[in-house]
Amino acid sequence: MVKKLLRCWSVLVHVFSAEALLTYRANGGSVIALRSLLITAWVYAAAIGASAVLDLRGRFAYVEWFGAVFAAVYAGLYSRFASQWVYLAGVYNSIKQAETQVQRDSSLAMCALADWKAGFIEDALELHLATKSIFAPVILVWGSAPEVTAAFKQHTPGGESFYRDLMETVREACDHHGRRTVRHHFLPKPA
Repeated sequence: MVKKLLRCWSVLVHVFSAEALLTYRANGGSVIALRSLLITAWVYAAAIGASAVLDLRGRFAYVEWFGAVFAAVYAGLYSRFASQWVYLAGVYNSIKQAETQVQRDSSLAMCALADWKAGFIEDALELHLATKSIFAPVILVWGSAPEVTAAFKQHTPGGESFYRDLMETVREACDHHGRRTVRHHFLPKPA
């Protein structure tokens, strides 16, 4: 019974929070605005229904209420997005710092870095940030390294097929954002 209630609750939250949009677009300003509008519409419709049932028509300022709900929802979603962004950027910076301090001939350190990079990629996916223009090129380059590919496939549910789908999606995002970003910032310069 509890499992059914939790499953039902999970579906309701997924629908009413418009999280399905994150399946099609990376998290960011436009998605946050659209989700805020949809969530506000749900809350607004519920408020209108409640006011009709409770006969509160004359006492309910609909326009002001709509704006207040939209602002609160937008602020909440944007602050969550910002904290996820800061977290992922911090992980990236920590990996880059560790790379500068690791001896290149240390196979144990290189294995740990590969696991860390694979974890970064999985975090980017979970936070719906993998296709953002700042993270997609990093994932494309790091995810193409054999040791990172092996670590990702070994530690991520879905392994091989999930990796293939991920890399295809990230390549499309990089094509959309411009391959020059990848070449300019992440690939070795020609000698």
